[in-house]
Amino acid sequence: MKLFKRSNFFPLKKKFKISNINSLLKDSIIYQNIEKNFEIDDISSLKLIRDNSILFLVDELNDKNIKENNIHVVTTNTNNKKYYKNITIVDNLSDTYNKILNEMYFHDDQLGFKDEFNFINGSYVSIYSKISGSSEIGKNCFIARGVEIGNNSIIKNNVVIKNSIIGNNVVVSDNSSIGTTGFGFDFKIRGSQYINPQIGIVFIDDNVHLGACCTIDRGKID
Repeated sequence: MKLFKRSNFFPLKKKFKISNINSLLKDSIIYQNIEKNFEIDDISSLKLIRDNSILFLVDELNDKNIKENNIHVVTTNTNNKKYYKNITIVDNLSDTYNKILNEMYFHDDQLGFKDEFNFINGSYVSIYSKISGSSEIGKNCFIARGVEIGNNSIIKNNVVIKNSIIGNNVVVSDNSSIGTTGFGFDFKIRGSQYINPQIGIVFIDDNVHLGACCTIDRGKID
C-alpha cells in the first residue's frame, strides 16, 4: 500500500481531538476510554496504520501495531476493550463512520465540495492536480482535485479521473472512469445524505494499459 496525503484529494473541514467525538456521537456511545486525547489527523485501515488517527474496527482483534501508535479504535465489538485503552464502542458503526468522516472531510459525494479548473486543450484540469509535462490529456476529459499523472502517460478522450495517482507510461483509453465513488451506501437508508464517504485512492502502477470504457472505483479508506 502506497502512502498518500488524503487532504490533497479530500480537504479537511477541521481537525478535532478524540474527546470532541462525544458531542458528535451523542447517544451512540456504549463505552469509551481515552488514554491519549490527541488531535485526529487521518483515518487508518488495517492495511495502513497512520499515527494520530481513528480506526473503525468490525471484528475482535488484538493487534500490537494499533497499540503502539496514537490510534483510537471505534468499534461495535465489546470484546475489543480488553485490548485497547483508546477505544469508543458504539451501537452502529456505519452511522458513526458517516458522522465522523462527514465532519472531518469535504468529499465529492456531499454538498459543498469545491474544485477549481483550467480549461486545457478541450478538457477541465484541476488546479490542484499534478500532471507531468511529458504526458498528454485528450479532449473532453475531467481531471479532478489531487490527481497525479506521471511521465509519458496518455489519457485519451472522454476520460474522468478523480482521487487517483497514475504512474509512468500509462495508457487510459477512451470513455474510462477512474477513481469515482464505489458502493458506499446503506440499502436500508438511501439517498445523497446517507452515502458512506469513500475516501480511498486508486493507484495505477507504471506501464499499465487500461482498455476503453474501463471503470475503477475508489475504496472506502485505503
